[in-house]
Amino acid sequence: MNTVLNHSIHTTPGRLAHRLIAWCAPLFLFLILAQGAADAATVVTDQDDYPPYSIVWITGAGFQSGETVSNQVVQVAGPAPGTAYEPWGVVADASGGFETSWFVFSDELLNTS
Repeated sequence: MNTVLNHSIHTTPGRLAHRLIAWCAPLFLFLILAQGAADAATVVTDQDDYPPYSIVWITGAGFQSGETVSNQVVQVAGPAPGTAYEPWGVVADASGGFETSWFVFSDELLNTS
């Protein structure tokens, strides 16, 4: 006995819209997450190394307007690696940026990073 199944798909406008949303939602989510990664906040200094008794100029970008950004200098190499100095906050401006500074306060910080 030969059986032929005739299967047809009837798509109503509502079902079509539902399928379109189901396929597009992951794409939109990806684009939103990718945009967030592209706008990641950054913090940089004006030099790579500083002599004792100099000023470190620190600039940040990509923060929320009015966000308080916590800054802290931590020694990663030298006589006391891991030493963390007193943190301080800076409020980001309307464009999400900030400028601040830190004073290299001692000659004991010579040859540290």
